[in-house]
Amino acid sequence: MLSMLIALAANPVCETPLELAAELREVVAEQYVIPEVGARAAAAITDEWVIENLAAEEFGRELTFHLRDVTGDLHFMFDFFDPDAPEEDWEATWVANAPATNFGVQRVEVMEGNIGYLRLTGFHHTDIAGETYQSAFQFLSHSSALIIDVRGNPGGEGASVDAVRRYVLGRDDYPRLQFVDRHGVDHSEEWFGEFEPLHLPVRYGADKPVYILVDGDSFSAAEALSYGLQTDGRAVVVGAATGGGANPPETFDLVCQVRAWLPTKQPIDPRTGTNWEGVGVQPDIEGGEDALATAVVEARTALGLE
Repeated sequence: MLSMLIALAANPVCETPLELAAELREVVAEQYVIPEVGARAAAAITDEWVIENLAAEEFGRELTFHLRDVTGDLHFMFDFFDPDAPEEDWEATWVANAPATNFGVQRVEVMEGNIGYLRLTGFHHTDIAGETYQSAFQFLSHSSALIIDVRGNPGGEGASVDAVRRYVLGRDDYPRLQFVDRHGVDHSEEWFGEFEPLHLPVRYGADKPVYILVDGDSFSAAEALSYGLQTDGRAVVVGAATGGGANPPETFDLVCQVRAWLPTKQPIDPRTGTNWEGVGVQPDIEGGEDALATAVVEARTALGLE
């Protein structure tokens, strides 16, 4: 569930703009996860709009923001690809760069008052990040309260979200998200079957205060963690409403070397019957100018230190 960065290529020559317009309408209408929204988005891709905007310097960028405006779904993205170039493996590049970010585990400390702090800037797969998470969890396990900071976190892999959630809950059997397609078919087994749960030698403890810091740049998997622990009643969310990107995309290659990333499934929390798409995770406590300071005061109050 990693958010898409907009760094799009210049236009190749498209000699069949009407065919491109028709293919775009078809794939959006038939593949987008919410049929009525897909129909509305497809209707916004008129022949006239495509012909006019193909002349723009970056058609992919124009189409991306056009459909994001229509749908509110920030996982929509369009770009061009070179069929003669070696396939770029962005995931391999992301994995190769992971150690340079300490696998997204940017800061781990115990502050005054025995308040733990865990700063997560991304979620990498536990195959490569597992030991780093285990070390962080071990270090924080004796703190009296815990603050998890996912401000500015664009998302990533569900395996790490699962590990953090199980650590904080103190158990493995929590209500998992269901990943449902436009026909109502649940793909959860396929989704969660992609990883083995990370072994957790320690758990945080089910009764100690936990706070999650969020902002408008917390997105996708970062929102899944915040939404899940908030709905569990296990954590207090502090800060500002998150970005509102829930629906994971798939890729489709079209004529004129256009590649589309379209959300084809939506996560549904079995307790709420919905998710955070388009609305974001709403904070329990507004963070003001300094969400961390706000959370520290809340934690100290809960611990009887204020």
